[in-house]
Amino acid sequence: MIKRLQLHTRALSRRSFLITIGVTGIAVAFGGLLQDASGASVAPTVEGSYRPNAWLTIAADGTVTIMSPASEMGQGIMTTLPLLIAEDMDADWHKVRVVQAPSDAEKYGNPGFYGVQLTGGSESTRGYHNMLRLVGAQTRKIILASAAAMLNVPVSELTTEPNRVVHARSGHSLDYGEVAAAGALPDPLPQATDADLKPSDQWRYIGKLTIPRVDVPSKVDGTAIFGIDVQLPDMLYGAVLRAPVQSEQPETIDDAEARAVPGITQILPLPYGVGIIGETVEATKRAKDLLKIV
Repeated sequence: MIKRLQLHTRALSRRSFLITIGVTGIAVAFGGLLQDASGASVAPTVEGSYRPNAWLTIAADGTVTIMSPASEMGQGIMTTLPLLIAEDMDADWHKVRVVQAPSDAEKYGNPGFYGVQLTGGSESTRGYHNMLRLVGAQTRKIILASAAAMLNVPVSELTTEPNRVVHARSGHSLDYGEVAAAGALPDPLPQATDADLKPSDQWRYIGKLTIPRVDVPSKVDGTAIFGIDVQLPDMLYGAVLRAPVQSEQPETIDDAEARAVPGITQILPLPYGVGIIGETVEATKRAKDLLKIV
């Protein structure tokens, strides 16, 4: 005998509702752009041994590789977030390489989303904004400290231009790549505060309409890799038959026909519906349609 789904009601505040809606961004994020902005494969190797922090590295040729923690879904976030770092570290945007950050909420979680690393609720720019600008400002201070040691001058006598440290008094300058090639990070690492952020009248990139989106070229030429493109050995696919009302959960499930579908490996009851796992997308969709819950 098949029993009806039992409806469990509970009070839902506006705050809880917004959090629940925002969390759906996790599922959406899996469909986002997974490759780096230069067309490399998924999870590209980060170039450069000069690593001031978890967010970027600088190679000897001056290439600045910056992590993008949010999922690109057409909203331009793969350009926006790295650009915030590039602005305050005074990087040359033409030498910036953007890669997708790994799933590591401890390092790349969104401060505006309770430290969770997900994309949704229009919280990426607002949530990461101040933190990433501080990452850029700290990076600039680290580069200046390294360059001061190389030039044997006080840090206070140095300034920066895009991808270059300048000592105006002597006329000497160092490209960021030259600083990176030396590979010596200051110890301890200098920290940054809001006082170290660039004032808006000095911005080179933020708010400038001339900055092209880094994700567009690979989407135009067809080399972009999305979540749906990923193929791994022995890969399985999942589908979820969700309850029509929040907090509803299945008591009894008739899954005999669904389990008979070729390629189905497992059917699992969930607190909010039924999960189907199979060898192909088509099999999981077929099995989902055959589930009987009344």
